Amino acid sequence: MILTTLIENTCDRPGLECEHGLSLLIETKKHVILFDTGASGNFADNAEKMKIDLSKVDIAIISHGHSDHGGGLEKLIALCPNVKIYVRKPTFDPHYSHRPPNAAKFIGLDQTLMRQGHFIYTEDSLKIDDELELFSNVDELKHRPSLNRYLTMIQNGHEMMDDFKHEQHLIIREDEKIVLIAGCAHQGIVNIIQKASSYGNGLTHVIGGFHLHNRTQGMVDDVQEIDVIAKILDKLPIHYYTCHCTGVEPYLRLKETLHDRIDYCSTGSVVSI
Repeated sequence: MILTTLIENTCDRPGLECEHGLSLLIETKKHVILFDTGASGNFADNAEKMKIDLSKVDIAIISHGHSDHGGGLEKLIALCPNVKIYVRKPTFDPHYSHRPPNAAKFIGLDQTLMRQGHFIYTEDSLKIDDELELFSNVDELKHRPSLNRYLTMIQNGHEMMDDFKHEQHLIIREDEKIVLIAGCAHQGIVNIIQKASSYGNGLTHVIGGFHLHNRTQGMVDDVQEIDVIAKILDKLPIHYYTCHCTGVEPYLRLKETLHDRIDYCSTGSVVSI
């Protein structure tokens, strides 16, 4: 399994674009998977620079309905007009980020794309085949990121705190490996791992953002909570690859506990799993 970070907040390869967003390309024995599209079409430009042919993508997944993960959908559809894109039903609901001074910024996806017929709307779980499975029904409230408090949604004409029912996660099974891919882990990475285990024990790798940093607020989650999360993750026989909304400072804090069992995926990084 090969994991290529097409775009992320940071960059470790000259000539590539980075942005506040996430897009991962995952090549398995059976599939070429695009997990999220970043905030723009830059993920595709980076792929071209890295000589990656995105026309080979046969499955695309949008982790949740925020523009830093689905802002490049229009570019994806133009490049791969036959690709099926798996999304949760509430993904295209309006979503907002509250920023000082008390301004609400729309961070949802382009609803006009819904009419194009590329989307497969997923329920609480969906087994695509013996290699891939999606799930989203994460109800545990412990260790959810405190920075979620700045995020809202519109439901039945009313603005309310985002419940993240639009968020989904991917399990990949290949050989002896069981890999969990999470976009932003708004439901809490500890809770998501716990739920993933109910679909089969034996996670070996976890990849994705942990939402411990808020770029627009310039804030990180409580350091004591980060330390608690690190201690929980350390007890599990898992290797972690994180990025994007984890933030560099929280990543370094996690690394103090997890040491060489956690790595950071910057734009352009390629990892063999």
